[in-house]
Amino acid sequence: MILVPHDIDQLKANLWIAAIDTNAPPQNLSVILMPGQRSIGLPRENWRSVTANEALKPELRRVFIQTVPITNLQSNTTYEVSIKEGTKARFSTLPTVLPQEDERPFTVLLSSCFYQGNDQEGRIGRAIKLLPENLKPSVKILCGDQVYLDLPATEEFPDNEAWLAENFLKKYILTWGQTDGYQTLLETGGTYFTADDHEFWNNFPNWATLINNTWKEEGRDRWKKVALALYEDFQTDDPSKAGHPRRFNIGVLSFFIADTRVFRDGGDRNFMSQADFEQLQQWIKGLKGPGVLVVGQPIFHEPEGWFSGRFGDRSLSNYKQYKDLVHAIFQAEHSILVLTGDVHFGRVASCELKSGPRPVELIEVISSPSSLVSSLVGGKAADAPPKFPPETIPGLVQSVTKTIYKTAEDHFATLHFTERAGRVRLQVRYWFHKNKNQGAVDCRVLDPMDL
Repeated sequence: MILVPHDIDQLKANLWIAAIDTNAPPQNLSVILMPGQRSIGLPRENWRSVTANEALKPELRRVFIQTVPITNLQSNTTYEVSIKEGTKARFSTLPTVLPQEDERPFTVLLSSCFYQGNDQEGRIGRAIKLLPENLKPSVKILCGDQVYLDLPATEEFPDNEAWLAENFLKKYILTWGQTDGYQTLLETGGTYFTADDHEFWNNFPNWATLINNTWKEEGRDRWKKVALALYEDFQTDDPSKAGHPRRFNIGVLSFFIADTRVFRDGGDRNFMSQADFEQLQQWIKGLKGPGVLVVGQPIFHEPEGWFSGRFGDRSLSNYKQYKDLVHAIFQAEHSILVLTGDVHFGRVASCELKSGPRPVELIEVISSPSSLVSSLVGGKAADAPPKFPPETIPGLVQSVTKTIYKTAEDHFATLHFTERAGRVRLQVRYWFHKNKNQGAVDCRVLDPMDL
């Protein structure tokens, strides 16, 4: 059994549950909620078989999932849920307002790019367990590349839906089922997943150089059909939410979690559907306080050149929609904090959008990788481009950027929000889990910033 808390608000939480390697849906199971010893039944008829959009052979349909809503909760309260065989998860409901500076902060964990093959000993799970209690996350944002479906790059992937479904499902089970490893991360705090290219294939939705069954549209369609179905099953608590924005507020602090991959167009036009992008523009325009924007790739990033943009992966700044996003950001009346991943290094950088007694700033926090896939595609951290936007856009004056911190080690980040003298205060910590010392996890604490 695997438990993953998903969307959480002040009074309710959605708990995703999977039963792995079973011939039939479980019967007579309940979730126990603590404190209170409340028993919540799991109706047998609510279990749904993972079929990878009917591509998985019937004899391999041995994973069953369901989402159970847990209601009548108290705000800003930590709960533990458990099921048979000792499987447990914990989450904290959202506070109605931000804590004061001397109180336990509202904590968000940010992570991306986890390759289970390079963390088979479960370092990330050990690091999560070693987090101080007052710094454990209420919410985590897993910002793409939770699995690498397109590896190994040298493998010949048959252009066959049944084969793809069987092998992709194995990769999900291997990652989600890593007891005391990645599973520990999944079980800790509410979860917002977003996709990036390796939930599909490198450079999705465009063709990938090394994967010959993405070279033609019909091959890409078959791969996407299987990969998207598994993403919907494993990384959402409701398939209809996949790829669409999620939002929540804590007092004046507003979160907008965008997916810039699922509905990305082939070519260079859009990285979000137009309807979802219009929601993002309206969110920026309507901010009453600082905003936290989650995207799948950095905003402080120069466009990829012709070669790397076609044989590697395009960045957001390669897309025409990026210019519209930059225009919307420059019109913001409140500071925006961008959370992202993808690039195989961590970084904090900023620029000033509007000057004044209370300047409007754009701050970007990158957390990548949590487990580097290969030294061939990582190991070096880059400064932000010297100006934002990195290339001139008519009607805008470029702003000078400042790189505050960078790292290329395997890590995850936590962001701690409090209120101080009417301002939102942010402190960022980077946690490193490469060393195998069982008694500690290394941490780099950055200076607080006011949003």
